[in-house]
Amino acid sequence: MKDRFILVFYALGLIFLSSLSSVKYLFFVCSLLLFANILVLRKGFRKRVKPFTFALFTTLFISTPYGLWTGNHLYIPFITLRMVDLMLLTLLALSHINIYSALGFSRTLSQLLLITSSHILLYRKVFWEFKEALKSRSPEGPKRREVINFFGSIGVYFFDKSLRDSEEITKAMKSRGFELD
Repeated sequence: MKDRFILVFYALGLIFLSSLSSVKYLFFVCSLLLFANILVLRKGFRKRVKPFTFALFTTLFISTPYGLWTGNHLYIPFITLRMVDLMLLTLLALSHINIYSALGFSRTLSQLLLITSSHILLYRKVFWEFKEALKSRSPEGPKRREVINFFGSIGVYFFDKSLRDSEEITKAMKSRGFELD
């Protein structure tokens, strides 16, 4: 029950953050969420730096060029703060919620979560194995060109694998009575 309450509160928080349209309010909420994350996640805060860095890189490569291209320079801090706020709220919620028990009220959502999480774990393991294979083939460390080729090949592999897996899952779900149309 606690997990469902946190999930509902999280969903309302996402709606609230998405409705904010002022940079100063987004900055204020960002500082509150950052402070809350630091307090709650003292020991595990280092693990939270990676998603934070990813959010900033996403902003750098997506929002910044768009803001510069359109000439709307206020768009850049606005989208950056909104994305960081949503990410910090998500990290805070995920540190307190058991998502499996929170979605336990719906059999379909539970099955979808189970399929998704099993594929994430499988893809993560395959990626780790590919990365270890790259390291083992070059004891002095892979050269830049090898790393670029590796990520290109792994991207194509995962895209093709996810396409084949999704077709297989769709067929399996249809055979079990799920209508996806």
